[in-house]
Amino acid sequence: MNSYNEKDGVVFAFISFVMWGLTPIYWKLIQHVSPGEILMQRVLWSFIFMIALLIVLNKWQLYVKAVKEIIRKPKLFWSLLLASVLISTNWGIFMWAVIEGRIVEASLGQYINPLTSMLIGVIVLKERLNGTQILAYVLAGIEE
Repeated sequence: MNSYNEKDGVVFAFISFVMWGLTPIYWKLIQHVSPGEILMQRVLWSFIFMIALLIVLNKWQLYVKAVKEIIRKPKLFWSLLLASVLISTNWGIFMWAVIEGRIVEASLGQYINPLTSMLIGVIVLKERLNGTQILAYVLAGIEE
């Protein structure tokens, strides 16, 4: 990956985190709507936005190529399906918690989420952490 793509990734990640951080305010305003409906709307509009973005950026061929790859490799399909279910569950629980006024619990869950993801990566995917990463993980996991 070249540095241009890495910089784009950092910018897009920052924008998505800001948007993600602002959405609980919105969910609180629409607490009369079920978390399931909010989740489905979020998935639908994200899909529509991404298709439009692929068309505008003329990257449609990459999408078609990726879909063909997923169809040819059942293991990849099932891995992506599992990842989709897990992230949807995470989103759904987070939205439910915010709507129900459990902000502290939701925040703690979002704090623990990347720690759990790293642990799963080490155990299941056999990823190796260097000394700095291990130190960061331990420091982040220390309770007060």
